[in-house]
Amino acid sequence: MKHIQVDGTQDVLSAYARPDTEDAERLGDTDEAKYLMNHAGDLVYSTMSARQYIEPHFRVSHEMARVEFSVRKPLDEDLGAGREVRIMAVGMVVPVRGEFTVAADWAGVSGDWNDEANRPALGVEWSAAEADMDTLFIPTDDTPDTFGSTYVKENALFSPEVAVSDAEPGPTALGRTLLVPAVERVKFCLFYRYMTSHGDESQLNGALFESGTEMEVNFQPGHRHEVVLYVYGPKRIAIEVDGAGLAWIDGGDIEVDGR
Repeated sequence: MKHIQVDGTQDVLSAYARPDTEDAERLGDTDEAKYLMNHAGDLVYSTMSARQYIEPHFRVSHEMARVEFSVRKPLDEDLGAGREVRIMAVGMVVPVRGEFTVAADWAGVSGDWNDEANRPALGVEWSAAEADMDTLFIPTDDTPDTFGSTYVKENALFSPEVAVSDAEPGPTALGRTLLVPAVERVKFCLFYRYMTSHGDESQLNGALFESGTEMEVNFQPGHRHEVVLYVYGPKRIAIEVDGAGLAWIDGGDIEVDGR
């Protein structure tokens, strides 16, 4: 077992070997072949099996889920001319530390070489402890390649900021892919500004917003998931994961002087 830490920019792979059905079908009607079949769990990869030309076939699995982000304005909503929301950074709070079982005792294929459900207990057990959680920000082309850069918002600021307005209904891709643990609940964090040319909103022009919400997800290892931010206004942003699970994000307090 190995302790690992991730920052959203690397994949984690596990693998194990087992024979294919065609290996069993290739065995001849010899005493050695019969003995091998009767003791497959212990001898599936051994000197005896090698003499029967049984070779390892590796089953490789991704332990991380691939998450891609985009932002858009709903087609049936209008922000109004002279108004736009500028996305500065987006992050996800997820486990970043876990225990990776890289090797384990296994009874092998036993008597059924087709039983794919019979597999060794490999993979990552992600820690749910608060100390092992962190925010992974969507990396940009300017985010440093050094490990842990995605933990720092300043390393993942969109430049230029991604503007959402009536003139740009979207969708617009946000940064690069994040590779995250396959969890069932995450917290999304948004940082953005509101720009307006309307005189009655002059106190909001350039105001900074920081908001976050937790929501149920169904991230699966080795799968690609799409997260879409729907911008309705400075205090109305919705999140949609894989076309479902719409969750509202409260814009929170407004920092009027933050321009």
